[in-house]
Amino acid sequence: MFFQFFVRKEYKEHFLYVCYKMNQSTIKLKKSKYDVFHEKLEAIYDFLIPWILGILIILYVLILLKEWLG
Repeated sequence: MFFQFFVRKEYKEHFLYVCYKMNQSTIKLKKSKYDVFHEKLEAIYDFLIPWILGILIILYVLILLKEWLG
């Protein structure tokens, strides 16, 4: 129960950070559209890459366990 709360809290904080980065990139008016797009893309990558890597590591460990136990 506590672990689920911790994960959800971390997920929420990370999501809020990504939203902050995306909003921050649109507030500055002096930037070009390319810079704004690049910052939004960077914020999305900051959000997705840890989750994708985590899922891949979990799958790799499960495959190793299956081969080791099987």
